[in-house]
Amino acid sequence: MEIDWSGKHILQKSFPVVGEAKVYMRRNENMGKCLLKNGFITPNMPKLGYAVDFRYDGETVIMMNRLTSEAEKFDYAHVFEKRDGFNCLFYLYRNRVIPKTRLAPIASGKIIQIIKLSEFPMKNVEEMVKDDYIPVFEIWGTKLLEYNIQFGCVDVKKVQELEGLPELNVDLIAVMQADYKNYNYTFLPPDQIFKLARDYNLNPVKYHGTIELTYNNVTKIMEEVEEQNKDGIISEGRVLHCYNGQYKMFKVKPFDIMTKDVSATSKIISPNRIVAELQKILLETDVLEITRNPDCYIKQLIDYLSEDYKLNKKSKKFIMKIFVQEIAREFVQRYKDVKEPWKLGVHKMFLGQIMALLR
Repeated sequence: MEIDWSGKHILQKSFPVVGEAKVYMRRNENMGKCLLKNGFITPNMPKLGYAVDFRYDGETVIMMNRLTSEAEKFDYAHVFEKRDGFNCLFYLYRNRVIPKTRLAPIASGKIIQIIKLSEFPMKNVEEMVKDDYIPVFEIWGTKLLEYNIQFGCVDVKKVQELEGLPELNVDLIAVMQADYKNYNYTFLPPDQIFKLARDYNLNPVKYHGTIELTYNNVTKIMEEVEEQNKDGIISEGRVLHCYNGQYKMFKVKPFDIMTKDVSATSKIISPNRIVAELQKILLETDVLEITRNPDCYIKQLIDYLSEDYKLNKKSKKFIMKIFVQEIAREFVQRYKDVKEPWKLGVHKMFLGQIMALLR
């Protein structure tokens, strides 16, 4: 599929290290790819769709008793745990290993703080990337709370205790083979995840085996996770990795979590949802940069939310209010010793909130 780098679905701005870039925002297999000024196109990790077909009637999810048309193309699936964290891949650009988040060519926010931790296997990652692999990780654990990175519905602390896991987990969830000359990034078959994890001393994501990809088998997984969560949510679901020459991944969530997720995007937008999306931007971008140049980040936030909500003037005004409050709070938390934020170039829209929090 040829990429259209023009139009409303493109976010254009300047980023650290890589400079001016266009980010593809439309929700398809190219979402998150970035075109740099010199013509370099980054890899991406697309958002996952559900394996089962359903509709939402405004109250509940109604299963259509079939797989989606995309899932029906595959006979088998490798089943992996769906961890509750954030996604990050690494690629090579001008002989430098670059961490990439969902919607930015380079991470410059809280992710950089996580990557710099001694527990993060950065040397192993660099070795792998320099061998022309693009590793994709799910990064999760209670360590993220120290950086105000919030989880979803999973009791992560309980998961760590039950499975004997550390506070920071860096799970290899996918690997691409890089052809940087032609900007082709090919996902490798699921079994390669385990081999490469061994070769580079990395942790693969938890594996649950292989299934024949049928509607009944997928709903069986949903029921199993529902049972697993009966005394508290310890699993968000599974990710199906499918390969038949083409590579595709699908998410499978227990019915109650799936219903909450689907209904959350069909009702009036909540402050929590706005904050959740804003936290994703903060993962990618330092809060000081956002306070200096808020306009493009407001646009990014509104564009992302408008994928799931019909936004009118009133709702956009509400989003702006939450945006200013949350960014001011994050700024004070990160730069608590700064008494004159305007000297750092902080935009006037934040100054009232910041000064009130500093008092």
